Amino acid sequence: MFRDKNIKYKLKMNNSENINSFHESRDSAMDKRLPKRSFFQKYKYYLLAGAAFVAFLVFVIVSVSGGRKLRVDDEKIVIANVAEAPFLDYVDAEGIVQPIQTIKLNALESGMVQEVVAEEGAMLKKGDVILVLQNPELERIIEEQQAEWEKQRILYEEKKLEMEQ
Repeated sequence: MFRDKNIKYKLKMNNSENINSFHESRDSAMDKRLPKRSFFQKYKYYLLAGAAFVAFLVFVIVSVSGGRKLRVDDEKIVIANVAEAPFLDYVDAEGIVQPIQTIKLNALESGMVQEVVAEEGAMLKKGDVILVLQNPELERIIEEQQAEWEKQRILYEEKKLEMEQ
């Protein structure tokens, strides 16, 4: 490639000078070292986005949990004088109330409810009537039995009179 050794040597020297001059030129006006940026300068946009997100979360939590105000029309507000009166305490609540004691009643005979004497929740004592049942078939059987008994009684009286004579 090179025919002359001197030229080759000169080129090598020139190349090494070029390299040195390149390193020297790094400190020139065009290639200045920039000062190292601080942590906040590097990540300022990420920090701003994070702070905005945290502020948004705080805003949402505060708006949901507190600071609610009830606005009522002036026409709906009633002002009354203070007076002494009985306090009616009434709480409207939904739920299931379990009784302290449950008693199941079994009727010996079936029938239809004719009248409810004691309403649900009423305090009862032993022997109190709760409801009146009506059973037309049982009533018919009882009337037949009474009629049969009456016949038998009359027949007995007749036999007794016959035996006395």
